[in-house]
Amino acid sequence: MDINKKITAEFFKTEQSNEPVRGFLKSLESEDKKSVGADIMAVEMS
Repeated sequence: MDINKKITAEFFKTEQSNEPVRGFLKSLESEDKKSVGADIMAVEMS
């Protein structure tokens, strides 16, 4: 299946290559991660 994203979501990286937003998202409960992931996908496809 070929998925054509209109934009690609990228996470902020510090100069030390840390990704604080990704770390925060990984700390969320499973249901919250699914919800945020669905929102990110909706933005990428719109």
